[in-house]
Amino acid sequence: RRSAALAGSAGLIFWVLLSWLGEHALGIIFGVQFVEAYEVMVWYALGAVVSAAAFPVTPLILAAGLPRLSLAAIVVATTIYLASLPLLMSHFELAGAGMANVILYLSWLAFVGLGGLLLRSRVA
Repeated sequence: RRSAALAGSAGLIFWVLLSWLGEHALGIIFGVQFVEAYEVMVWYALGAVVSAAAFPVTPLILAAGLPRLSLAAIVVATTIYLASLPLLMSHFELAGAGMANVILYLSWLAFVGLGGLLLRSRVA
């Protein structure tokens, strides 16, 4: 829990700074033509924050002897991602790809969490 909290907190701080300074930094570091990538970068970074906060989950699931839950979560989250990607991109252009990335990680985490709760209730 501590490592997840630390990674999530560090990621969130980075994301807030990126959201606040990212557009300006893109222009300075890579040039004005890359400023267009700011919005999609912020969404992808938010997905990375969720992923960083959840990094201990997969090893925990595997250590608990639940590889099927891990695989099922990846399949479900990827299916949701692939379904949401064209829809979000049609409405939000490239930023929609970043939004779909956030949905990927959140749906994976939700499925793993719900699956873990269901398995726990069956065992108890």
